[in-house]
Amino acid sequence: ADIIRDNASSILPLICFAKHEEVNEDNKSSVELWLDLWNDVSFGDSMLQLYLDDIIIVLDSTLNSQSWLLKAQSGSSIASIAKRLDANLKDEGRVKLVELVLANISGRTFLGKERLVEALAALSSKASSKELTNRLIEAVLRECRKDEDIYKTKVLKSLGDILGKLEEENRFEDVYNIVWPLLDK
Repeated sequence: ADIIRDNASSILPLICFAKHEEVNEDNKSSVELWLDLWNDVSFGDSMLQLYLDDIIIVLDSTLNSQSWLLKAQSGSSIASIAKRLDANLKDEGRVKLVELVLANISGRTFLGKERLVEALAALSSKASSKELTNRLIEAVLRECRKDEDIYKTKVLKSLGDILGKLEEENRFEDVYNIVWPLLDK
């Protein structure tokens, strides 16, 4: 406990990231160990708030990795942080996380990329600036226009979540143009 406390700014962000690995039969016990360790060393959501800047540094490096698995795990981490902190997530932290995802969401589709879009959905807020909100929506709309129908369907759900939170945003025509070809099939 003393070692973790003395090195918390280095260790806790890594534990937070590691506990968001997608669970499968090969790593189930490993992920459970990370979850147990997080529960042992953290004292609730205030840990996320306290070490958010350090967590963002870890997420920045993992999102810039060549590994799609790490990128997807980063998306899961960001979505989890946004959901856990929700209204307690300060604007500065929300903006940093949104900018981090927006900087890494463009490009080709990969297995798990929808988690980055889910992270944007979790980070969307009426309190965000109009410019940031527009950039967020445009990025998700761009992802919704990708050719892969399964991916498109997954990110459309996130788009719906975002537009539901931001009730004043009217993107009916954009959504209609994306959804119609899916329905037509």
